Amino acid sequence: MFVVGALAVTAAAHTFVASDQQRIDTLQGQLTQALAQQQDLQLSRAELESPVRVLAIAERQLGMISPESVSYLAPVDPGPSVSQAGADAARAALAAAAAAPKAGPAKSARSARSTTSNSLAVKTRTRTSLAGARSSVVTPPTG
Repeated sequence: MFVVGALAVTAAAHTFVASDQQRIDTLQGQLTQALAQQQDLQLSRAELESPVRVLAIAERQLGMISPESVSYLAPVDPGPSVSQAGADAARAALAAAAAAPKAGPAKSARSARSTTSNSLAVKTRTRTSLAGARSSVVTPPTG
């Protein structure tokens, strides 16, 4: 009786191992196919991105031509950015406030903060160019 039970357990274990092996073989086949497809797609992408192909399409289909000469422009310093101009204005306002003589009763911390934040405000105005385009001009606060 013990031998029959042991054989039944062994047969069941062998069945589970065989079904798992079949599943592993199927997944390995799918992985091999996916890797082959990935390599084909990478090859196609490389062919499509080829500079020779891109240049040929640009010339034939889009009517583009190669330039006879290339001119490079010297870099220009655009000046401070809007945020930098605001920070500079804030520093100047704080320096002016620190240099001003203290007169009168002491202000509360809250009113001092509101005064400082008011002096740090940046004015923005909108203007329209001749072409009708709108642009914003940031003006640093004046003393």
